[in-house]
Amino acid sequence: IPIVLSCDRSYNSFAGMVNMANYAFGVAHDEELLYNLVAQYAKEERALGFHVPFHTYGVEIGSWYGEDPNYIAKMTACETRAYEENGVSACTKHFVARGGRSGYAKAKSPANLLESWLVGWQSAVDAGTSWVMLNNGSLLSDCYVTYDKASMDILRGTLGYDGCVVTDWPMWIGLPSAAGTTCDGVDLSACTLPELYALIMNADVDQIGCFFMVDDEEVSQEVLDAKYPGMQQPQWPSAMKEAIETGLVSMETVDRHVARVLRNKFELGLFEDPYGSLDEVMALVASDAYRESYETTLLETIEDVYAARAERTNEMEIALQTESTVLMKNDGGLLPLAKGAKVYVTGTSRDAVEMDKAAMAAYGTVVETPEEADVVIVRALTLDDSAEVLIEDAQDAGKPVVFVAQGTVSEFPNSFMIENSAALMMTTYNCTPDHGSSMGDFFHYTLPSVLADMVFGEKEPSGKLLYNIARTDDDENLDWGELQYDYGMDIGTRL
Repeated sequence: IPIVLSCDRSYNSFAGMVNMANYAFGVAHDEELLYNLVAQYAKEERALGFHVPFHTYGVEIGSWYGEDPNYIAKMTACETRAYEENGVSACTKHFVARGGRSGYAKAKSPANLLESWLVGWQSAVDAGTSWVMLNNGSLLSDCYVTYDKASMDILRGTLGYDGCVVTDWPMWIGLPSAAGTTCDGVDLSACTLPELYALIMNADVDQIGCFFMVDDEEVSQEVLDAKYPGMQQPQWPSAMKEAIETGLVSMETVDRHVARVLRNKFELGLFEDPYGSLDEVMALVASDAYRESYETTLLETIEDVYAARAERTNEMEIALQTESTVLMKNDGGLLPLAKGAKVYVTGTSRDAVEMDKAAMAAYGTVVETPEEADVVIVRALTLDDSAEVLIEDAQDAGKPVVFVAQGTVSEFPNSFMIENSAALMMTTYNCTPDHGSSMGDFFHYTLPSVLADMVFGEKEPSGKLLYNIARTDDDENLDWGELQYDYGMDIGTRL
């Protein structure tokens, strides 16, 4: 029986894209680019020997595709098809418990707009997602969806999903324990380990994610820590076996789960053709120059990656970087800057500043002090006090500021940054790994060369915001996480 290999993020062969720039796709509003680039990722992943990326990952309200359920549904369906139609199985996550800005339970308002959350999930099911991943969150009860059959029945029944369901990894931390009460009145804290496994299996969950397996279900936390230092989230196969042997889980239920898992392997063609080849990979992912020299070429910087990678992929990545950049402010038409303008380049990352200086020098004159400059360009990869100080320094020199802010799902330039910049771009392209660590000089944001192109008018930023920006802390704290565009509304209007 062939093994299905999965990975936690869409995987680009050269690590130029370590974690897919999820939010950038939402801001870009470009379905064709989303499909084509994800299709390329899927083809590369399959050629390299992976079968299931743990994506689509923008289906929840408040995540990569914003707050509008219909837009979420459109983009989710597009991304899901790009995986499923290009050799891998999509794994849409996380049902329904976790989003980018806040999970379902945290975002739930007095209106409890569950139907809105299901719009995106229905689109993923209809688009053919082969897998769904759960998460440690609640839906209809106060216990994890994993254990609650009534909550799982929404996925299996209401949405009509019959593919593989896998738990997320942090189902248990340390020794097995669970809390809450299912819709059927089962107190999880009183359950034995075999009973917990039975609840999971009988709720129609097919697979359980874990970092390692333990033979003895009675082992203490101290023994686990000594035997598996630094490891968490074990699972106990012996307890699952006991649940089956004692009749807590029927063989009919086991067969149903096994059938889904085997069906996915057949649909992936793994019984007939489980392997790829180096020639296939190189023809798909590499430039001509790299194919001729890959045995002696080291990839140590992001420039090396772009030189090694297929030109078509580079073109799409660069297009995404411009389409996901939002021009939020441009007083007096300051941008684009005139060629030859004197610019002082600074920012919150020393490495990024040096790369930005080299890129800006292709169009303008990079000077050493703000006082010498016509314009100060500030790139803030972190939107904190240090970015505000850089703006203040430019103001002290009497120079206009082009502020380049790295925005995220939940982080935007604040009112000081907006009010004190003559021009403001918000970049959202970010492929920094959120599992693991960055590697060497691989730059994970909008390329300095692309930023320079936009500043000097060779390329045009065309992104559109997915979220309102709150004017006050009260507006931020009082909004409903499941209702779009409600900053500043009074309760009556929300209702």
